[in-house]
Amino acid sequence: MDILSDDINKLGSRIAVEIGIPIKIELEGIEFALQSTIVGLENTKYIIIKAPEPFQRVEHKLFKGNDLIVRYISDGTVYAFQSKVLEMILKPVPLLFLEYPRIIQHHELRIQKRLNCHIPVRAIFETHENIGCILDLAVSGCRCLMRAAMNKTLLPCDLDSQLDLKCIIPGSKDIITLPGIVKNLKRTRKELDIGVNFEPKLTSENRKILAWFLSTIDGVSFRH
Repeated sequence: MDILSDDINKLGSRIAVEIGIPIKIELEGIEFALQSTIVGLENTKYIIIKAPEPFQRVEHKLFKGNDLIVRYISDGTVYAFQSKVLEMILKPVPLLFLEYPRIIQHHELRIQKRLNCHIPVRAIFETHENIGCILDLAVSGCRCLMRAAMNKTLLPCDLDSQLDLKCIIPGSKDIITLPGIVKNLKRTRKELDIGVNFEPKLTSENRKILAWFLSTIDGVSFRH
């Protein structure tokens, strides 16, 4: 496998990662990325991760010595490194020990670029609510569309109105709240089309969730 790319830079061997950070794993012969979490490490020796999901479908690929690629996001940067399976244990919980990477590579996310998506959303303005869809998304903001056919009345918001967007980002399980300010607005009898800038009070955890999702649809690739 090869993860070299023109827009990826080599870093030193010290891994900059937080315990508990979500990761994606690529395995030769598996067409989809696996989900896991880093739960421990010892510098220059090994990294410990939870057994990746879906575990039962890929357990046969997690044998000692098999190559894999790990990707994760930290502070708006996608990091990637090649590794090998050192050992797997099943008790008391399934864990995977990975070879400590010799080379770590990174790719800066283009966080201001809006990327097309289709995410159901509930928009809340004062005491009014609408259901709609997020049509494009960046870490800094998004575009939302609400249709009259799906709501009793469209939100009576205006430019610079503050509102909350509640949604489930693909790949996560929980509803997150994205507080924002309306910066663009187009209203007709049939629909409300708004551009929203997320407020500074957007939590760092939710920023990480957005950045992680954007990295999966922004064409960031670590090629085999």
